[in-house]
Amino acid sequence: MLALLVAKRVGGMRNLILTRLPVGHTHEDIDSIFGVISRWIYKRFANDPQSYDKEIRAALAKKGIDCEVIDIFCVPDFESFITPFLDENFSRFAKEAYAIHQFMFKAINVSFDCPVGVEMSYRKYVSDEYPEVVEDTDPNSELGVKIRVFDSKTFPEPGTPPINILLGLPGK
Repeated sequence: MLALLVAKRVGGMRNLILTRLPVGHTHEDIDSIFGVISRWIYKRFANDPQSYDKEIRAALAKKGIDCEVIDIFCVPDFESFITPFLDENFSRFAKEAYAIHQFMFKAINVSFDCPVGVEMSYRKYVSDEYPEVVEDTDPNSELGVKIRVFDSKTFPEPGTPPINILLGLPGK
């Protein structure tokens, strides 16, 4: 969907960066609110949207938080809309061995190599450098491990073919 937003230049969008949090990440402030709701609803029943609204309000009221619950009656089927235009190998980037934490989408001119005018790049880590715990082969090492700092490479590397996750545009 992000590549589609850039391809269509929605709102003049020409660059978009998606950063995913790694496993064991720190949480955002809003996550604690979901924990309050989760603990509250665990021992109650909410079989319809109205009951869920009531339970959310009750859970947050107990913590002194006023809220407005907005019920969305229709969720578009984005998956069916976009799947026929996606590179089927792209799904591997969500798998543990291939986990990627930052994707960059950049608007460029449509070309043979970039048929929808979107250049995608990615890197495994968000920061320019990342620490990694490695075995310390020094026999005098007390811990047996040390921390090395690596550069976070961006792919595809210069001179290699671009990655096109969006092979065409829906509606064309």
